[in-house]
Amino acid sequence: MANNSIKTTATIDAAIKGDKFWATLTNGKKVVAFLGGKIRRNSIRILPGDLVDVELSVYDLTKARITFRHKAGAKPVERPTGKASAGRFKGKGRKKKRR
Repeated sequence: MANNSIKTTATIDAAIKGDKFWATLTNGKKVVAFLGGKIRRNSIRILPGDLVDVELSVYDLTKARITFRHKAGAKPVERPTGKASAGRFKGKGRKKKRR
């Protein structure tokens, strides 16, 4: 959902089997939310009552991808997006040896 997505926050209501959740958006609409790739890969637990960032497809507004889980009691903050924040650590790693 790179450019064709709507980003918003939601509250998790209940868990459905298979890493899916019922979520209520900030405007009161209920959607089915599923885990994004990095959240699934890093085994981040999502529980009912959690505040999460979601991306909605413009083609199907009933399904959402969970992209970020806010810590308990924390208010959502505006996170930077784009190449400037993503490439911040580029070139800081160990250099490869040439053969």
